[in-house]
Amino acid sequence: MEQIAAREEKEFIVSEITAHRYGRKKPIEFKVRWLDYPPSEDTWEPHWSVKDLEAFEKYLERNPKLQKRFDEKDVNIKK
Repeated sequence: MEQIAAREEKEFIVSEITAHRYGRKKPIEFKVRWLDYPPSEDTWEPHWSVKDLEAFEKYLERNPKLQKRFDEKDVNIKK
């Protein structure tokens, strides 16, 4: 009989987006701060995983130059 490991699925909630970066040959990434986690647990996430979040919209509002680039170019923008 095959044993299957059970794993509890946790739900992680985005508190805010704190930064962005451009990778070599990679799309833009955003640094995500997770609700109830310290800054040491922040992670870099691709655009497609944050693009529909309210935190993403707020981040763009604080970064109008970046917003303009999204308005003008493809979502895989590079530096």
